[in-house]
Amino acid sequence: MHAELIYFVIAPLYALFPDPRTLLVLQCVLFVLGAIPAYRMGLRASGDRWIARGLAIIYLCYPVAQSAVLFDFHGDTLAMPLLLFALDALDTRAWRRYGIFCALALLCKVYVAIPLAVLGLLLWRDAQTRRVGALTLALAGAYFVLIFSASGHCLHHRTRAAAWLTDSLPALLLRSVALQPQRTCGAQCAGTGRLRANATAAIR
Repeated sequence: MHAELIYFVIAPLYALFPDPRTLLVLQCVLFVLGAIPAYRMGLRASGDRWIARGLAIIYLCYPVAQSAVLFDFHGDTLAMPLLLFALDALDTRAWRRYGIFCALALLCKVYVAIPLAVLGLLLWRDAQTRRVGALTLALAGAYFVLIFSASGHCLHHRTRAAAWLTDSLPALLLRSVALQPQRTCGAQCAGTGRLRANATAAIR
């Protein structure tokens, strides 16, 4: 199930430059920007600029990420750097920035809620970040449930519509006329019930 609401955020830029290359360039630029939080976190953790640079280079050269950037346009690829920016903000206790990047990452793909929920649980275990952890967990859980509920509601209506299109009397008549025109048109039907039965028998 796909729910990539981040496309609504990107839509104004695409309206200004309506070309598929706009999306590919945006994806590439955002992915490259993900090296910034990787470098910052590596520098804070190690205190060594070379280690931090190495961590950023590993991120940029990661084969799976490179394949995603070079092939098509993916919400998953947009989520990677946004999650890194969220972790960088968390590491510096920049809570507002943390919340913004978490929300943007969620909009990229619904299953981003899963790692965010795990992160929320880890933060909740620490007394100093318990409130942030609870909010992170609540945000991820609420978004996950909301999207799946909306998806289930739409699926229910699509299923009902499909059932009507395949099982209703007009649909049966059309199918029977198309498959067995002589048998259907030659059938003498006194009422709707008999007509439906003949139409059903005709297509079998």
